[in-house]
Amino acid sequence: METFSHDWNYEGRDNIALLLEKIEDDNDIWLCYTLEGKSLNSQLFQVKGEFYKGEWIYSVLYQPTYKILKRDKQLLRELFTEIIKGVKFLSSLGIVHGDIKPDNILIDFDGTKLQSVKIIDFGSAFELE
Repeated sequence: METFSHDWNYEGRDNIALLLEKIEDDNDIWLCYTLEGKSLNSQLFQVKGEFYKGEWIYSVLYQPTYKILKRDKQLLRELFTEIIKGVKFLSSLGIVHGDIKPDNILIDFDGTKLQSVKIIDFGSAFELE
């Protein structure tokens, strides 16, 4: 088991989930990160699927966060700015995330203000050569 401590103070660093420890065994490497907020996907949509007459039928329910972001363009800009800061920080380290999507972005949103935006899940990440 290896524990990590970073003293990086760069713009965008706060938009990356903090790696707490790495655990390796013969078959796997487990990376343990801080968990702050809920996935952007779950904050935007609730998707329910049902199999009916040989077809999948989906219902998409828009969550309150979706409606707020749709109405408040400044808040939407702030969200994207925070995501881009995180991607830019990774880029400055020569790292490509490889799987940026709403499920891999955690937001802590109180209904009026974004408290934090974190990029998670580095299972597809790689270094640029």
